[in-house]
This record gives sequence, structure tokens and C-alpha cells, in this order.
Amino acid sequence: MAPEVQVRSAAVSSVSLPLARAVRLPFVAALAGAVAGLLGLGLGLRVAMRLIALLNQDDFVFTENGNVVGEITLSGTLGVVIAGGIGGVFLGLLYGIVRSWLPSRGWRRGTFYGALLSAAFGTFLVDSESLDFALLDHDAISIALLLACPVLFGTMLGALVDRLEPHEPRLLRLRPIRIGGTLLVAAVSAVGLVQLVDAVREILA
Repeated sequence: MAPEVQVRSAAVSSVSLPLARAVRLPFVAALAGAVAGLLGLGLGLRVAMRLIALLNQDDFVFTENGNVVGEITLSGTLGVVIAGGIGGVFLGLLYGIVRSWLPSRGWRRGTFYGALLSAAFGTFLVDSESLDFALLDHDAISIALLLACPVLFGTMLGALVDRLEPHEPRLLRLRPIRIGGTLLVAAVSAVGLVQLVDAVREILA
């Protein structure tokens, strides 16, 4: 092979490889997010709801949505699982962006990401204004079960994404972007955590 051809081939490879990885990462993150969302978020939340129901099996009460506590229906289960899968796609894509700024690797990094999700968005699961927590007992256990689902999701997500696509975009690892991204993630998580702590305090009061 002529030297000119070798140089041209090397130049094309140096451009195409990072581009291929940049295209591959969102696909892998979305796919892994869907799988982890179906199992960790959707099915995980359904199991958590069932455990909460067992803790309150002596109380024949209705939730804020008018459902009987402990009643597990196919349509309800499918709805929760599918919603978890859809949400998992977006959270998977988000993980593909922020994972370069998180500590550790693999499932450990995913667990850390899941903990951040619980802190930042935990009030979507633990709403102090919901009548459900006023109707049910064992609030502390119920809260722990609900907040454990994003952590389970993150653990599965981190293991899948880092296994299927271990390479991280060089752009996201640049020092200014990494520092700025880390501060942004920390700020969002801190604000959400403050709101979550207030919600938990109101429920347990």
C-alpha cells in the first residue's frame, strides 16, 4: 500500500472511530435504559407496591387514585412497567452524558447514579401531599422501598452500559466540561435532596 493511501486511511480511521462511538453510545444508553427501566423501575415499583400492600393488609383502604390497596391487576402492572421502560430510555440517555463525571465504574457507578436520581427526583415517588401516606402505616419502610427502585435501576443501567460501551466521549471528559457538569449534577441533586428531606419529614411527623 502506498504511503499516501496509508496516511489517508489512518486519517479516516481517526475520524470515523470517535464518530462511531459517539453514535453508538446513545443507542446503547437508550436500550440499556429501557431494559433497566422495565425491570428496575417498572417491575421494581410494582414489587415495592405489593410489599407495601402486605404491610397494610389488615387495612381495607383505597389509594388517592381510588385503587384498593393490595389489588394487583394486569393492566395496572403493564402500565407501571411500560412507564418505567419509557422513563428508563430518557434516564439512560442522561446517564450516557453524565457518567464521565461520576466516580467508579460499572454497576458501582450506576448505583451512585441511581442514588442521585433518588435524591434529585425522589419527590415524584414520595409526595408529602399525597393522601396515600396518610392512609397507610409503616411510612418509613414504604419510603425506603420506593426510593430503592431508582437505585436498583441505576445499578442495572451502569452494569449494562459500561459493559456494552466502555468508551466515553472525549469531549465530555475535558476538564472544563467535567467540572461544570459535576457542579451541575451536584446542584440539581442537592436541591432535590432538600425537597425530599422536607417531604419525608412531613410524612413521618
